Amino acid sequence: MKLRRINILAITLAAVTLSATACNWSAGSSPTATMKEFNKAMQKKDKEAVKKMLSKASLQTIEVDARLADETLDDALQTGLDKVPPDLKLPEMRNEIIKKDGTAFIEVKDEQKKVWFPVKFVKESGQWKIAYDYAMRDPSHRARGKAFVDAMPDK
Repeated sequence: MKLRRINILAITLAAVTLSATACNWSAGSSPTATMKEFNKAMQKKDKEAVKKMLSKASLQTIEVDARLADETLDDALQTGLDKVPPDLKLPEMRNEIIKKDGTAFIEVKDEQKKVWFPVKFVKESGQWKIAYDYAMRDPSHRARGKAFVDAMPDK
């Protein structure tokens, strides 16, 4: 009887551990899941979680910009998080496209400007990460429509 209780406890702990692991990995399981978790991290002003959801190139871009302003990467991220409104809502999303080259796009609606723009994602270590550096290379987003259309053919 004692052995049976131990086995049931071991199975229960294994199930809980697997569930917890699955939850941690769900953030990067798809571009949409990453975007949702990124929004939650922004709401909580969780700098470490935000970092985990940004691509390596994005973090490098932010770090270079931070150095130009005599800041560290963490300082720059904190400055950005400090500007997040307390009532931040998950933006409307549509048209997730995953390409064969390990990139993806989701159209996200800017509620203030009433326009849709593409958010690029890259897959790193099996997880989808936001490619913020992509937007930084084209801050005007003049290519927003073209980038999304270009992403479509090679699903």
